[in-house]
Amino acid sequence: MKATIWKVLTEKKNEYRYKLQVEQISGKRMENRIKKALKDWDEAGYGFYRSNKKETSLLFARSFEDKYAMLEWAKTFPYELHEKNTQEKIKKIKTSYNRKEAK
Repeated sequence: MKATIWKVLTEKKNEYRYKLQVEQISGKRMENRIKKALKDWDEAGYGFYRSNKKETSLLFARSFEDKYAMLEWAKTFPYELHEKNTQEKIKKIKTSYNRKEAK
């Protein structure tokens, strides 16, 4: 599973809107866990892979007060999360994800 978040440009001056894409979700149980972890987010899209229809992708959207509010939220996200910036660079965000517990 792979989760990536990025800021979306909006018409409103002080709006910090983010999209979160979770890819390679294997199975309905994992999909339900993701939806539960993102219950405060709006579901913005759904997809599947042509080669492997058992894996799906989900897209979510949410507004925050500022970037720091998003980073505070990210600390509570139970999965590994990466942020894509405007220069298309991807960096890992510290979350509550613990690789040893996930195995």
